[in-house]
Amino acid sequence: MLRRLLALPPGWPLGLLLVGYPVFWALGLSEFATDIMAIPMAIELFRRRKIRLPKGFGLWLLFLLWSALGIFVLGVNPRGTVPDSASSRLLAYSVREISYIAVTIVMLYLGNLTTKRVPQAKVVRWLGYFFIATVAGGVLGMLAPTFNFTSPFEMALPGSIRSNSYVQHLVHPAAAQVQEVISDASARPAAPFAYTNAWGFHVTLLGVWFVAGWLVKAKSGARIVSTLILATGFVTLIYSLNRGAWIGVGIAVLFIAVRLALRGRATVLISLALAMALSGGIFYASPLKSVVEARLDNGKSDDIRAFTTIKAFELSLESPVIGFGSTRTAYGSSASIAVGKSASCPQCGNPPIGINGYMYMLLMSTGYVGAALFFGLWAVQVWRARRLHSPTAVAGTLVMIMTSVYGFFYDAATWMLVPFVTVGLLWREVSESGPVRDTPAEGRG
Repeated sequence: MLRRLLALPPGWPLGLLLVGYPVFWALGLSEFATDIMAIPMAIELFRRRKIRLPKGFGLWLLFLLWSALGIFVLGVNPRGTVPDSASSRLLAYSVREISYIAVTIVMLYLGNLTTKRVPQAKVVRWLGYFFIATVAGGVLGMLAPTFNFTSPFEMALPGSIRSNSYVQHLVHPAAAQVQEVISDASARPAAPFAYTNAWGFHVTLLGVWFVAGWLVKAKSGARIVSTLILATGFVTLIYSLNRGAWIGVGIAVLFIAVRLALRGRATVLISLALAMALSGGIFYASPLKSVVEARLDNGKSDDIRAFTTIKAFELSLESPVIGFGSTRTAYGSSASIAVGKSASCPQCGNPPIGINGYMYMLLMSTGYVGAALFFGLWAVQVWRARRLHSPTAVAGTLVMIMTSVYGFFYDAATWMLVPFVTVGLLWREVSESGPVRDTPAEGRG
């Protein structure tokens, strides 16, 4: 009896990770949540007699090995970069490698859960709860931008570590990042993440899953509530001043329109066009229009983004096969090679190369070969799902397309939880739609 009461439901580590993410944020552990919950998932996988592997997994495994080789070139200092030691780059390298392994475990864990034990709809619903929490964090960031507190994990850290500005961003929960983007300081939503870019990345991808699981087949009452939540998310997204995420929304609308047109769903396509026209009219007549115009007219980060992007391509050509294992710091700045950090101006110059988009991170850390391998598994799963028209298949394909485009805007190396859950959902959707052809691997009995 006691054993039955203490028994955890199937898929509980994944459910806790997705639905309970705000709790990890409040504890100061949001940036480590995937790594933490990958442990019980790995234990469950280890106990299985056989572990199924998705098509294309060999490409991903090769990427993991390729990325691991980067440890041997951490000490290389290419021309035009600030010299540093391999040991100083080891921490960032290790965090990234651990995150790759963690999301791999999450994907394999989900793919090896049968849809009878954990239905697709249940996982999509978990992602919907994650979206609601992200929207709530956006509202908090708008209404109380200075809200922050000391997390339990932060209190447990030694003072020398806790005082580090980078560590502070990771373990000190804050509702928003206050930055001078337009003119005066602007509050940009961040909760339940450390950075506003992470918030924009997640709110758009999770929004796709929210529509697929909470809006498409909802009853009239639930659909009204879901529409209000989605509208709230859209407003907070506009005020986040996150241009990359705005592009993501545009891609999503275009993708859905093309899918409807190719399937001859004229009625639904017309309804979508009318909804977009109505939304556009409301947007044009609201203060949101001026916010977007002001953001587009004030591209303060454009010069530095262009500078670091060009540098990433230049440096990647010096080690196109294996990369350099991690980022490098450039001499000077976008204004002049003579502008750099100093005691009087610690934020001046010397920008890191490879953090303004995970595509550039891949080029810097794994070279062109590693970057190609990184996208191999995604491409295989999207291709296998190309003829499926279920909401899960369509949403999963869209999320993977958006994530690929985001590679040019976001440093998402440690934010890959949702994309790899999506890969797991696509894998299961294809397997359930026809004969299972996924490769079994011997596990532990």
